[in-house]
Amino acid sequence: MISYGIKSKFKFSLTGSLAKSAVWSRYLAIISIVTLGLSVLQTVIGLMKGVGSMASSILGLIISGVITFVMANNLLKFSSFTKSSMDTGDASQLNEGFYHLKIYFTIMGCYASSFYRWVHSAF
Repeated sequence: MISYGIKSKFKFSLTGSLAKSAVWSRYLAIISIVTLGLSVLQTVIGLMKGVGSMASSILGLIISGVITFVMANNLLKFSSFTKSSMDTGDASQLNEGFYHLKIYFTIMGCYASSFYRWVHSAF
């Protein structure tokens, strides 16, 4: 049987870790959005200078932009739902936060898998 003191310490440690995860995921999401903005700026400047093909530049920007935005948005939602859950103690908000984290890692897994296949097919 778990004593109340050990259970309380576990609960405190878990909420502290979730709060840290929420803060770091917010930082990473903001960095991703800023990077997306810089990528758009780089593409626009490249198109103005005539570097590269217009169609491939715009297509690449759209594809990578949508993926980056969806991933950053899911990280922001995880952060906000988790932080709200820590403040109110609402388990449904925590579940919603983990749902968005699951979507983030699903997209990241598909992205990493396709990159892995591309690397191995090139060599």
